[in-house]
Amino acid sequence: FGLPSASNYLMYVSHNSAGVPTDVDGDGRVDSGDAITVDSTHGTTNPLYAVHDSSDNMYVLFSSSNNYHVAYLASGTSTWVTYDIDTSGNMGDASMKLVNELPVVALYDTVNDDVIISRADSTLTTWTTETAASTGIIGDGVSLDADADGNLYLFYHNNGGGSYYSLEYTTNASGAWVTETVASSTTYVYSTDIEVVSSNIIVASAYSQSLSSIVYFTRTTAGWGSAQTLAAARSDDLDLGQ
Repeated sequence: FGLPSASNYLMYVSHNSAGVPTDVDGDGRVDSGDAITVDSTHGTTNPLYAVHDSSDNMYVLFSSSNNYHVAYLASGTSTWVTYDIDTSGNMGDASMKLVNELPVVALYDTVNDDVIISRADSTLTTWTTETAASTGIIGDGVSLDADADGNLYLFYHNNGGGSYYSLEYTTNASGAWVTETVASSTTYVYSTDIEVVSSNIIVASAYSQSLSSIVYFTRTTAGWGSAQTLAAARSDDLDLGQ
């Protein structure tokens, strides 16, 4: 998924079941001429996440002018349908997971500095929102994961007003939203990621500009451990994997 140079609209290149890219225009190569338009309504888009469910239905989260949308492609079809999550024009970072085969999106509200959860119903046309955390200047660099029971886990920056950010974690696993401080050293900026490994183990990572390194944290039943340096790096794009 991306934006070919000749277009401001979100497009993608597909592949067959053997993993071979599809030569749509039949010119013997796979290039921008084989890109298929996902959405032609919202220009200058930014693709954020692409996931598929167990039936191979595809969901793509993307932004356009700070508004957020999910494009949906039903398995075996060729027509994408776009649904609006937020059209207020005041959202920042976002992350998406499928929970019970439906998309759940975590959004950073840049006006109120809150972390917002938006959930879709089975038709994808109705999205309901709730505030996951609202104390402080929080939510920048938000990442999201879910466990097998559908509980949500969020990891994000807490900006105390300085140029560097500490890190916070919020979950509704207890039935209510609970927030914990992961690191208060105020050295972390840019990207984060979080993964639920098991019912007792959660791992999270962040990029530290001041250390020029990727660091990670592990939460067990004893709570969050101290930061561990994973690698010296200049890039802040993170993905822990599973």
